[in-house]
Amino acid sequence: FADLVGLARFCLYPWDDLTLAALLRSPLCDVDEASLYALAQGRRGSLWGELQRRAAERPEWSAARELFAWARAEAAQRPPFDFYGRLLGRRDAAGRSLRARILTRLGREAEQALDAFLAEALAAERRGVRDLERFAEQMAGSEVEVKREQEEGRGEVRVMTVHGSKGLEAPVV
Repeated sequence: FADLVGLARFCLYPWDDLTLAALLRSPLCDVDEASLYALAQGRRGSLWGELQRRAAERPEWSAARELFAWARAEAAQRPPFDFYGRLLGRRDAAGRSLRARILTRLGREAEQALDAFLAEALAAERRGVRDLERFAEQMAGSEVEVKREQEEGRGEVRVMTVHGSKGLEAPVV
């Protein structure tokens, strides 16, 4: 949830360099630490301004600038559920949706978290929250917990805390 709420914060406050730096390193972008350092080190203004000025220097910066410019324009005119639905369905140059990119980077467990986030956005709209600022504020203060059911025979190793694994019945936890 943090990256999606962070994107809302960036759309509202693009001069927040810490939020933008976190987003550039998040699954929303393909900017690694060295690339972020190269962009941020020695800049004369905000990180957003630097990204806009230097985006053509690297493909990952160009893709990030394009995503963030699109998000800022959409956030100004869309309610939260519509905004996030469009965001997750948005395709990159390789044709992958942002949702698919997130799942590739974070694993299939993130699918339930994304669905829960969209459900929260829809519920907020039904309560009358039509702007991204109020939605981001509510989400930052909420403590939504996504419960995952143990699935049989997925052929995966799941690493979890003892607290998170409590109640699971499996040969090895």
